[in-house]
Amino acid sequence: MPIAFNPMTYIRFFVLLSPIVIPSMAIFGSLYEGNGKGLLYIAGLTLSMAFGAMISPLAGAKVPHVGEVGGSGKPGTPNGPFTSLTDPACNLINGGTEGWGTMFSMPGPHALLLSFTMTYMLFPMFMYGNVNLWVIGGLLFLGIMSARIRTTEPMNCVGLADVMAGWGTGVILGSLWFFTIIFLLPDSDNVVYFSSKKSDKQECKLEKKAFRCKSKQKAK
Repeated sequence: MPIAFNPMTYIRFFVLLSPIVIPSMAIFGSLYEGNGKGLLYIAGLTLSMAFGAMISPLAGAKVPHVGEVGGSGKPGTPNGPFTSLTDPACNLINGGTEGWGTMFSMPGPHALLLSFTMTYMLFPMFMYGNVNLWVIGGLLFLGIMSARIRTTEPMNCVGLADVMAGWGTGVILGSLWFFTIIFLLPDSDNVVYFSSKKSDKQECKLEKKAFRCKSKQKAK
């Protein structure tokens, strides 16, 4: 079925795909530019998401659901088996029915991903004086819209507390990964984004030139 021609529909579509689009852009950008920036970002993001999946059962918060784990009653009843009430689009990659995002909701997976990404990019922006307002605005927009879409009808993927936990976890992990990278790999120009200092940029200046013009008369 084709996508309805509605601005909000396209925004929602892009927001839902952002966990795939952003890492893909990072990988292709790294390959195109011939550096390790995107690959190191992906490595840190992978570790962070693995950490989120590991601690989610410890947090114990569950997605909106009916029934209970191991319930033996009729499906759809309070004492029936655990049944998620979330939209299928909440999890583009199916990790099983008892995993992070399908059963456990804290920290919010997509909130963690976007928060990690923003933190990993904001630190070098301000440290090296290369603030990019377009990137900041775009990531803020994605984070806010993702939270709104995933905590309301019809998706109901997670609760607001799960989103806030995802933001906080992403900030911590993004900070740790950034400082680990610049500590282990001092050549920051090739390993982190927005790392070129203003003093390192080449400045071109057009000196004043004097041009003399001569008019030619056509031979009669």
